[in-house]
Amino acid sequence: MALVSLALYFSTRVTMSEQATRRGRQWIEMSMSIIGQNAADLFEKSGPAALAQYINRVNLRPRVNVSFLNKRGEILAGPPLPEGAKNIVMQAIQIGQRQTQFS
Repeated sequence: MALVSLALYFSTRVTMSEQATRRGRQWIEMSMSIIGQNAADLFEKSGPAALAQYINRVNLRPRVNVSFLNKRGEILAGPPLPEGAKNIVMQAIQIGQRQTQFS
């Protein structure tokens, strides 16, 4: 599989109850998985131009920023990552597991 990594980060200023926060986190993790799989499939089947178009469409949503990276942490589609997000992505690549951080 050519895909390696997806950085997905949401920014919002909403105060939520603990239960709503838990559901929100589950929604974000599910969204990351779906967007990541769709992006990987599209990249493998249709190439970088189709991937870039898909990522650009996803990023039109409010408070959503998605970047698609290779194993070396190089962005294949999407905007540059904030420094904190880049560190999380590089850690995920190194250990080979998804990393999620909420703040």
